[in-house]
Amino acid sequence: MIASTSQSSIDALSLVTGLQDRFVSKSNQVTTACGFKTLFQPVKWLRDNGVHGGGVRFEGASNGIFNTASINISQVQYEDLPEKKLAAATAFSAIIHPDHPIAPSVHIHISWTAFKDGQGYWRIMADLNPAIENQADTNCFVATLKKVSGQYYNEATTQGDYYFYIPSLKCYRGVSHFYLEAFTSGNNADDIALANCFGEDIIDCYCEILSKNILQATNPNNEQLNLQLDYHTLYFYQVVTLDRGTTS
Repeated sequence: MIASTSQSSIDALSLVTGLQDRFVSKSNQVTTACGFKTLFQPVKWLRDNGVHGGGVRFEGASNGIFNTASINISQVQYEDLPEKKLAAATAFSAIIHPDHPIAPSVHIHISWTAFKDGQGYWRIMADLNPAIENQADTNCFVATLKKVSGQYYNEATTQGDYYFYIPSLKCYRGVSHFYLEAFTSGNNADDIALANCFGEDIIDCYCEILSKNILQATNPNNEQLNLQLDYHTLYFYQVVTLDRGTTS
């Protein structure tokens, strides 16, 4: 795979690779602690046979603690194509849906987009998505978001509440919505530090929530399973009708 040669994108790729390693390792630790042996497995892909980058996703086995789970990184770059304005896009993205209804789903996205004119921006997202809300879990997730984002918390949650609202259903997807879009403070070293700390703290918080819920779980009843199915349907509906990729 041919990676970007720009320093900002090199730094971003190192950052997202570290976050992926952290999330995979901690998720595997939770899986093992809960008595399962099925760990995350890597799947690699290439853009234009690797000429323009690629990525690797780690998939969680469906016969473990997950229904579906994917922890992804990628870097696509077009440095050899003068007609492209985009220099490189580097991203970490994780979507985790546990199998048990009392364990919440989570979505995390951290990416750096660099243009050939020297401009660039970060996108930093995290949202907690329980089928059955546990207020203590919500409080823990929100407290972590506030601690790690500091002065940017209000801006990001305002954007997040807007993005994850479903007008036709008059409700939100998830209980906590953080979306810092097109972000730059003007100091990329500070922004990298923010993105890295944000990713590490949210990953650690979620894995603690996941472990606690799985370890104390009993066999789900029909009411819990129906609530989970209802919520997964709402989640899917929001993604296919309102996700940024769809609307673009």
